[in-house]
Amino acid sequence: MSRLLIAVPSLGRPYEIEKHTGFWLKQLERYDYRVFVEPRERIYYSQIMPMANLIFTQNDIGLKGQVKCIGNYARENEYEFVMKCDDDMWFLKRG
Repeated sequence: MSRLLIAVPSLGRPYEIEKHTGFWLKQLERYDYRVFVEPRERIYYSQIMPMANLIFTQNDIGLKGQVKCIGNYARENEYEFVMKCDDDMWFLKRG
């Protein structure tokens, strides 16, 4: 089986991600997911996501910096594929 990482860079949307994307991520059993956030938002994201699924980067690095951190994390942990999922994607709870 290929190793796939579903990576979600996020900033300032802990409660929105929970409503629209987080519930879907938490139902995944076959693939790993990680939410990449800035350390200053640890308290907020830790309320809605398991700590094991949070990766803390650096403050003020922007989306480009987050994507770079995702790439580094994927290589270090030997993932073959990475799917970047935006933190504002909507997944319906039906079916």
